[in-house]
Amino acid sequence: LAVARRVEARTSTLEVRLLLKGAQARFLAGEAESAAGMLAEVERVCAQPEHTDVPGLLRALRGNAGLHARAGRSQAAVQLLTAGVELCRRRSPRGSGDTVLLLEELGIVHLGAGDRAAALASFREALRGLEALPSPTPEALQRLRQRVESMASGK
Repeated sequence: LAVARRVEARTSTLEVRLLLKGAQARFLAGEAESAAGMLAEVERVCAQPEHTDVPGLLRALRGNAGLHARAGRSQAAVQLLTAGVELCRRRSPRGSGDTVLLLEELGIVHLGAGDRAAALASFREALRGLEALPSPTPEALQRLRQRVESMASGK
């Protein structure tokens, strides 16, 4: 049974990667409806309980969110990134680099949708998460601090 579950997880991860590549190709070719159908299938596969490849799932969520955001569907992108943040928090309640990355991307999506308050909240949360990590990179800290300070001052 354990072997069967690992095979199912690997199969679903491969399926997710293939679907994402196909969706990206279709999106770039201007076939937004076809890409959206493939993204819905990715979301279905990722939601299955046997899908245990969390890094693969996070890549899928980020990839889908990026495609939704570029297609002007910011609410769908927000939902996917929020689901990723919740998954990361369940997996590592004290925080992780994945959580910080997803929160920063969430802020970017909010900003692109014109929701500065939500963007600032996401960036602040990402900064707090980054500061809580054992050894954050100085560049990442500086980038997020500048973004938060700039937005907080209304720039």
